[in-house]
Amino acid sequence: MKKAILILSLFLVCAFFAQLCYSQIDLVLGLTKSSITGGESWKDPIGVQLGAIIPVFNINESMSVRVEANISMQGARWEESVYSGRLNLLYINVPVVLRYQTESGLFAEAGIQPGILLSAKDKWEDITEDYKDYMNIFDMSIPVEVGYQINDKVGVGIRVIPGITDITEDEHEADRNLVFAFRGTWRFNYK
Repeated sequence: MKKAILILSLFLVCAFFAQLCYSQIDLVLGLTKSSITGGESWKDPIGVQLGAIIPVFNINESMSVRVEANISMQGARWEESVYSGRLNLLYINVPVVLRYQTESGLFAEAGIQPGILLSAKDKWEDITEDYKDYMNIFDMSIPVEVGYQINDKVGVGIRVIPGITDITEDEHEADRNLVFAFRGTWRFNYK
């Protein structure tokens, strides 16, 4: 819970400073392919990601620091002997990235992404089980993205988000999130 409060506080401070520096917000919609690395039987499902990005600090004309808050559907399908199912995970993530953008619109960004697990449901056959008690609530990842800002309003990018923390409470295995996202952004200027 302390980590969740820390992440929320970080986002609110960044949002406050963004009000002082910028008058824009980017809405994000992404199609994701997620998996869980570490176990042998995890497979990749498709999900979505929805969020908003606020630029909080402009270093120069090419570089800026950006904070995002997004809801991300993650998880993986699993198979064991005669059973198979799907672990559906829902996270709220707060990526903080350094973005470099050329005059032509090409950009690259990288940073850190703390995340809080909101829901974990294990579905197999006709059974749905709450799996949150077996999961770690906090997740840390490293988002890396390349893309193209098409014009002043629309951008597209491909983001890879490898997890660096164990997402399960199982002491014998270290399972980590791995997400690939194709993302589109729409910029709103509100001043």
